[in-house]
Amino acid sequence: MAALTPADLRSIEPPEPPRPHAGSLDPAALRIGLKAALGVELCYLIMRGLDWPGLLTSTVTCVMIAQTTVGATITKAILRQVGAVLGGLMGLIAIAVFMPNLRGLPGFLAVLGAGYLAAAWVTVGGPRTAYAGIQMALALGIVLLGEFGPTTDLVGARDRVLGILLGAAVMGVIDQALWPVRARRQMRPALARALRLMAALARVGARDGDGRLRDHPAGLRTGIYRALSAALAYRDQAGMEGDPETPETRAESDAILHVVADAEALLPGLFAAAGERLAAAEPLPPTGLGEHVERCEETIAELLLATADAVEGTAPTRLAELRARARELDERASEEPWTRPAADDEAGARLVSRHATGHQLLRLVSRLGPDA
Repeated sequence: MAALTPADLRSIEPPEPPRPHAGSLDPAALRIGLKAALGVELCYLIMRGLDWPGLLTSTVTCVMIAQTTVGATITKAILRQVGAVLGGLMGLIAIAVFMPNLRGLPGFLAVLGAGYLAAAWVTVGGPRTAYAGIQMALALGIVLLGEFGPTTDLVGARDRVLGILLGAAVMGVIDQALWPVRARRQMRPALARALRLMAALARVGARDGDGRLRDHPAGLRTGIYRALSAALAYRDQAGMEGDPETPETRAESDAILHVVADAEALLPGLFAAAGERLAAAEPLPPTGLGEHVERCEETIAELLLATADAVEGTAPTRLAELRARARELDERASEEPWTRPAADDEAGARLVSRHATGHQLLRLVSRLGPDA
């Protein structure tokens, strides 16, 4: 399998990130903004109705936890609440245990530093806990840094925790009642989108009948990795949406994970094959080997497209037919006495390399997807 150089990747990647068209508006982002705005208004009305200014954090919470799916919103709300409770608890311990014995700034800084050390440790623990660590630090600062000098006031910590609870409750109701987006329903479309982009990658460097290179979408590598990451993120978020866990949902979640893992393992070979095609100065020769390589490469792209359809629950028959064709091509490769190129035949050596790469990918792609 040929090595892929940065020069090869430049033709697959865009020179700069694509910019949205002027005047374009994402409907999903607009719905999230409207839900957050409604949550802020409701929390503000509750705060004013109760004459409780300390609940102002509820309005901030509505904006901070508004996410693309119900599961993501619940996850962000839980992390914010847990962080606020832990930070307030650390502030309570500091006030009850250490503050009565502090006699100067060094001792106070030592207590504050220990609390922020714990918050930083949670923050760097990974993306699943980072937001809780940030909230721990904020809550601890509100409790201990509300005024100059040692403090014994716990009202700030109480109001912050209650405000976050109120904001999370309001946004939870709004998110469930107004345009709910279930992460479980987004897993398969995201994975199918990644597979279709991989099919486009499998055609990078292919030529038309007149020998000219076909156009291919820009930014394939970035788009593929983003779609695969989104599928995994939706899988994690789906577990927070409160749906009953059944053997069917567990099997679906495991299947998504396995397909994503197999797709990620397939990507280096697809990029290497794209590099081999882009490095070829001439179209494939009209020989038995050339036609076989061309058919293998086209079958790889078609298999990826059919797998995407099968992931979304459509066209399972086409996938079975393509897998049968892939087995036939693989068997033919071992039966045909392909002629090895001469030592100085660079074009022939490239063709044999493409043949080997294509068959490796053909076997991998045939095992990708449902019922593989």
